[in-house]
Amino acid sequence: MNYNFPNKTMNSPISEIRLALEKMASMPNCISFGIGNPAPEAIPEDEIVTTIKEIIADNPMKILQYGPFSGYKPLADYTLDTLINYLGLKQDDNSLTFLNGSGHGLGLMPRAFCNEGDVVFADEFTFPNGINAARAVGCVVKSIKMDEYGMIPTELEKAILSSNGKGRYIYIIPNFQNPTGLTIPLERRKVIYDIASKHNLLIYEDDPYGAIRFSGKQVPAFKSLDIDGRVIFAGSYSKVLSAGLRVGYLYGHNSLISKIAALKASSDGQMPIFNQMIVYHTLEKLDYKPYIQSICDTYGKKCKIMVDALTKYCHPDFTFKEPEGGMFLWLNLPHYINPIDFVDKCLENDVCVITSKGFATEPEKNIGHSLRLNYTAISDENIDEGIKRLGKASYDIITSYNKYMLVN
Repeated sequence: MNYNFPNKTMNSPISEIRLALEKMASMPNCISFGIGNPAPEAIPEDEIVTTIKEIIADNPMKILQYGPFSGYKPLADYTLDTLINYLGLKQDDNSLTFLNGSGHGLGLMPRAFCNEGDVVFADEFTFPNGINAARAVGCVVKSIKMDEYGMIPTELEKAILSSNGKGRYIYIIPNFQNPTGLTIPLERRKVIYDIASKHNLLIYEDDPYGAIRFSGKQVPAFKSLDIDGRVIFAGSYSKVLSAGLRVGYLYGHNSLISKIAALKASSDGQMPIFNQMIVYHTLEKLDYKPYIQSICDTYGKKCKIMVDALTKYCHPDFTFKEPEGGMFLWLNLPHYINPIDFVDKCLENDVCVITSKGFATEPEKNIGHSLRLNYTAISDENIDEGIKRLGKASYDIITSYNKYMLVN
């Protein structure tokens, strides 16, 4: 059938992450640092299985019917308690709505608050779904330069001023950012918030990794600085319980959340009640603080294995900043190395990586010179072995570049 697809469908980019996974599937001996999955050993499998059996035995008809639009109340109360007591967020004039994973909110946000041609601002390297969803509804996405502390406020203000009043919101991952692993310091968060307030922009605070801190001190959320109701906080149970259950949430001013909730209700109704019940009753079995600490300990150990292996095996011209949490490490290549050439060299050594190009907000301006490495999805042994292979590739490509320079 010859069908004329709309521009927004035809222009949807193919994810470099997806391409990497497809390539890996044809290489059975490949070790991949490209998948962003949680560690299998961090998922409380026994507690989840027990909870599922109990829910089915107790009231099977409840999980076979529609649930409330507002979500499963015990989970809503639990989530609010966590936000207020652990993150220091305020409940006054704010409310909560559940989503099919926090990524669901990335699609709802531009549909709720943007017209075609409006402008969204994002880090120059960020989670692709956060910007692709905005482009799908006709938004222009402007990339903001970053330094070692994240989005640069002066660059943000310049981009806003050049947008002729079309700016609508800032998309930002403040903690252990995907893909760079960076965390924005408090003082910079305050400056970014003040800029948003000055220009009447919303802030979409995407925080799926915030609880996974294994070193350093917790930094207050943008939402905790929110005095005029412009921050929407996106959280998730995917990274701290189960990605497959797809339970996320948005928390923000009533006037904003009501618009998103109405839009959500018109498209997919409500979240599956079964999934919400599994999340709540599993968490009810676990002591929250020790449980989260166990995840942090697991990920901290994995990160250290990767850091030690990079230091041991990799060419010293390859540099990185050690993460304080989250799931990713950003490896910077020497400026004279073509990242695509290095990916090919890694594949020759049976290791799969994803370049910064796959996360570039405006790749026509800057594709970067880095790799995103995930340390949570594979075993400790494979982290070391995979980095050993990557290290060999780093020396191989520098040797080949040096030979080329001598000849030319």
